[in-house]
Amino acid sequence: MTIAPIQPAPQYDANNEAQFRTQVRQTDAGNIKKDEAAPYITMLNDDGAPWRVYLIGGVLTPQVIP
Repeated sequence: MTIAPIQPAPQYDANNEAQFRTQVRQTDAGNIKKDEAAPYITMLNDDGAPWRVYLIGGVLTPQVIP
């Protein structure tokens, strides 16, 4: 069983540690989390077209994003 966090008051006081911790927890809960790295990087070429660069078998392999 978990205890629901206290909702910060409309008149937020930055010096109130309980309100600050609750706000940080709520913001963190909304963040996207991933346990593994993306297998590519996305970059733009000189023309502004997006590309993905994969590392396949130790070789950098660029691919155009359609």
